[in-house]
Amino acid sequence: MKFIPMILVLFLLVGCGDDKKTSDDDQNNDTSTVSDSDVTENTDKEEDDSETTDDPADNEQNDSDEIVAVTLSGSVEKGPFVLGSSITISPVDGDGNPTGQQFTTQTINDLGEFEVNFEASGFVSLEGTGFYFNEVKGELSSSNLTLRAFYEIKTSGKQDAHLNLLTHLIYNRVKTLIQDGKTMDEAVAQAEGEIVTALPIGPEGFKLSENTTELTLQGGDTDDNAYLFAVSAVIIHTAFYVDESGEGGVQELINKISSDLADDGELKTDLVDKLKNALSVPGYFDGDHNYLITEDIEQNLEKRFEDLGSVARVPDLDKILDQDGDGIVNADDNCWTVANPEQDASACSPVITDSDTGLMWQNPTLDSPLKYTTVREMFNYCENLSLEGHDDWYVPSISELRSIIDGCPALETGGTCGLMDDCINSECAEGCTATGCEEGEGPSDGLYLKKGFRGSKFISSTFIEEPNYSDIFNTNWTYRWAVDFNSPVIGYANGENEVAVRCVRGGTPKNEICPEKYHYESEGCYRDSNIYVPDNSPEIGDGKVTFYYISTPGKSLKIVGDFTSPSWDASGAVSMTMDDNSIYYFVEFTDMPCGWHAYKFIIDDTWWVADPLNPDDDGESEPASTFHYDD
Repeated sequence: MKFIPMILVLFLLVGCGDDKKTSDDDQNNDTSTVSDSDVTENTDKEEDDSETTDDPADNEQNDSDEIVAVTLSGSVEKGPFVLGSSITISPVDGDGNPTGQQFTTQTINDLGEFEVNFEASGFVSLEGTGFYFNEVKGELSSSNLTLRAFYEIKTSGKQDAHLNLLTHLIYNRVKTLIQDGKTMDEAVAQAEGEIVTALPIGPEGFKLSENTTELTLQGGDTDDNAYLFAVSAVIIHTAFYVDESGEGGVQELINKISSDLADDGELKTDLVDKLKNALSVPGYFDGDHNYLITEDIEQNLEKRFEDLGSVARVPDLDKILDQDGDGIVNADDNCWTVANPEQDASACSPVITDSDTGLMWQNPTLDSPLKYTTVREMFNYCENLSLEGHDDWYVPSISELRSIIDGCPALETGGTCGLMDDCINSECAEGCTATGCEEGEGPSDGLYLKKGFRGSKFISSTFIEEPNYSDIFNTNWTYRWAVDFNSPVIGYANGENEVAVRCVRGGTPKNEICPEKYHYESEGCYRDSNIYVPDNSPEIGDGKVTFYYISTPGKSLKIVGDFTSPSWDASGAVSMTMDDNSIYYFVEFTDMPCGWHAYKFIIDDTWWVADPLNPDDDGESEPASTFHYDD
């Protein structure tokens, strides 16, 4: 560590003499690299060094009233303060209040280091103010921060003292305790023990083995320095992402904590909850997020040290933080985002089996994250996936995705939502409103997922509508039904963009990149050439009339008209047959009377509709299709 030499500055602590003056020689010899305006002393000084104060508190706070020459070096850091940050040293009385004397200097580099020579005895208050390196954001602050510490000068010569977040947080508590009659050593020891207990940071039973003024981020990877680093990271994260108050909120937050600790060494519940919130992470996360990621923070500080030429080893946050709250620090936890006190390996397995359906699902972890891909690629991804010894994965259908919803009855299998593999148009989705299911309040880390499942939004293989079997299926072929387990909602996702896919195995694949009877070619789904699809209805010739209706299997299709018996009566409607390729229904008549005729189709014995493939109708408000037969 390099220091700028400082010329010795002398100042005397005064007694109570009315006529005593400091000699002219003493004043002339009192020189420093800091201007006279930076040193404030009492105007009355005691020539007789042997005379002691009559204040019993002064006797209590000092082992000796002898003034000694001190070289005090150290650092001020949240992350490290920048070059030129101000350092103020103030002797204090027996109650921890400044006596009025001050000595100021500045940090000598961007590691926040300082060194100062002066003469004093007893207790001093240290204060540092300046810009600092924000290790969470990985950048310099745009606001000043002030940190404080108490320090006791017991001997002469060179000694170290560091100002940091812990010294600041216990500052008011130490002051309260010495006012209650504790010695400085007793007050600091008690306050240091209380803050470790009060903050929801660190493993159970953790205790500091060094005084807080001995702790520094540049001091190596000791448990104590790691604890200081952890407190620093959690507090910054709280100000930025819980309070959302930014850098200005950092000073406010640490002052609130210090003030709250002052009376009894305990923190109010709301402050504890804020810190816990900043510390916690869900079982799985990806993409843009504001969670506290220890690796990122450590890398930020490591890079800062490297940029400044420091070889200091960054303390390990993971040996202090327990981010899933299971009583096991991250470093020792087999799955640090999932509460797992038994350390069951299955808790962080990349696969999970649904006991209700027997389906095995891909279950994302930080080591085996979600795959984001387009519809064109997601089928290949699942087909080529090899996970936990299995290679028969496929993209789930909308019915399969709904089977893992939990906590929102309307969207669960069997709920009021009618959207299933056999009902996929927008009309089927009309009952899929998640009434009473609030966003982020599901039973699994806030998600509406069965226990143990992770991940928030996934696409299915299911089309949002049936193809019309034209030559090219270009109507929303990339759009598929999807489930957002956070909102929760069932909607559609555009597979032209990258979407999250969760593969499944144990069932039967329902869909491919193109609908059945189509193939993918040149950015589209084209109908297979060997598949006949009628493009007009009816077809007339060879003494017969053939009617067609394109639809999905499983429906009841009938035709009724003036040529059925009894005419225009459902009881006389003639049933239609599904073709071998399951594309259309058809029916033939070989005894059609000549002349003009009108007809409609009856779907599922309920809906009477005109023929979509016949443009001719009778012009009525609810038209019937018409045709002319002349054999």
